[in-house]
Amino acid sequence: MVVVGIMIMVGVMVVAIFVTLMVVIIFIMIMGLFLLMIVFVIMFLNASHDSLIKRFNLSSFLWLGSLPLLLASITVALSEKSSAQPVDLGGLKELGAEIFTKWLVPFELISILLLVALVGVIAITHKDKNAS
Repeated sequence: MVVVGIMIMVGVMVVAIFVTLMVVIIFIMIMGLFLLMIVFVIMFLNASHDSLIKRFNLSSFLWLGSLPLLLASITVALSEKSSAQPVDLGGLKELGAEIFTKWLVPFELISILLLVALVGVIAITHKDKNAS
């Protein structure tokens, strides 16, 4: 009986290590795909030095000027004590329920933002090709 218990524990440990490695590999693949998408967008733009100088105007300075204000507000927001209690996420089921109930809107907004960025790059690229 003891041998069976030991074999079951060894099997559980092997499966746990396998699942952990699969999660790490999938995470690396997702991050790699995200970085590949960013490189694809940069290559799609095909921006030359002259076109970058022409696009740098007053609105660029306003955005750069508002960046310290944004960073300061984020710092203040994160430094204050939050009254929110940490959520006990016991497993994947609870994590999935938390992401797709409480965090559904931010999750969808980020995915829409990425989609709009890709469509915008494609539109800019086709606009430049049609002009020349």
